[in-house]
Amino acid sequence: MEKNSLTKYHSLDGLRGLAALNVALAHFFGAFYSSLMFKSYPYLTKPEVEPSNLFIFLQSPFMNIFYNGHFAVLIFFVLSGYVLSIPFYKNYTNKSSILTKRLLGRYIRLNLPVAASILISYFILTNNLYYNIEVKMVSEYDNKWFYGFFTEIKTFSFMLKSLFYDAIVNKNEYFNVPLWTIYIEFIGSIFLLLFYIIVPKTSKKIEFMLIFFLFGVLYYFYKTDSIYFISIFLGAMLHHIKYLSKKAIFVFACIGLYFGAYQFDNIIYNYLPAINYNEAILFDQKTFYNTIGAFFLVLVTIHGFASKFFTSKILLFLGKISFSLYLIHFIILCSVSSYFYVYFSTNILLNLLLFITILIILSTIFYKSVDKTAIKLSHWFSQFLFTKLTFHKSTSK
Repeated sequence: MEKNSLTKYHSLDGLRGLAALNVALAHFFGAFYSSLMFKSYPYLTKPEVEPSNLFIFLQSPFMNIFYNGHFAVLIFFVLSGYVLSIPFYKNYTNKSSILTKRLLGRYIRLNLPVAASILISYFILTNNLYYNIEVKMVSEYDNKWFYGFFTEIKTFSFMLKSLFYDAIVNKNEYFNVPLWTIYIEFIGSIFLLLFYIIVPKTSKKIEFMLIFFLFGVLYYFYKTDSIYFISIFLGAMLHHIKYLSKKAIFVFACIGLYFGAYQFDNIIYNYLPAINYNEAILFDQKTFYNTIGAFFLVLVTIHGFASKFFTSKILLFLGKISFSLYLIHFIILCSVSSYFYVYFSTNILLNLLLFITILIILSTIFYKSVDKTAIKLSHWFSQFLFTKLTFHKSTSK
């Protein structure tokens, strides 16, 4: 593989790692400093007193983009579409086989780590080790969002149902709130892989027509949530952009960061229209603009934007453990971090340092013990099943 290609893919790994940390920070501040987040998430607590200059700076789009979790989630989806469709656009001689194997291994690749996170969460829940509800006893914020999780112990059968299929197929997020995105990732990747397995290599015009027709079908069935599936296909379409000048990279990077930091009630965004048609909401406004931001940020990263930054050792490490970090961060937040906040100190910086330290350590352990196993098993299972299917097909002729 060429050096430029390796750098490009490493940059995407670094971007993925930064996005995972972004989500963790968003949930942390949403839990313990929710007034900082209300311009991005209006259901959170609005400051009751005049904010300080430091608060205004931290809340500004320039800083908000580092803890705008929804934007980071859209980056995940766009990245997924780009990476999963590589065999189709790189003209691999066995591209159909590679895509089929990815399809066959997708459930194990995603659901084995999901199942592990559900088991961990169930153990913590049944042993009354979640303390997010108790946070309201000492917090100055009336944060109904954070207090509303893990309010009752679920049955063992409910847990098993979530573990095997309900989380990844039906968006059951009771045991781990971020799992709604894994549902999108799983279903969206199935759509994407099936599309590129079925559709032969054709002209760009026909391909675009088919994809935009599919967008209409997705909207018909999923309404406003279809934007998430669309973002995965938008990631695949990035393969058509072969070259960007340095000027274009700079301009598109600014566009990506601008829309990625989208806020409500902000003078630099207030002029942007709601995404409505005849007063009916087509797409959630923040999700729509964050999707634009994610598309352009992934685009410029592919073409070398901030490559030294995204290929730094720390971001590449975060990229490696990103899925593990994403799956367990909310569990740690509602247990260890909440316990520390309630019974030891409400100091935000101290708690943040503890949260990040424990998160990195446990994510590394989870990656080595669970995520790497899931990758190996998914490869083995997809190869085994693919061999069986092709053997059956050849013998039946």
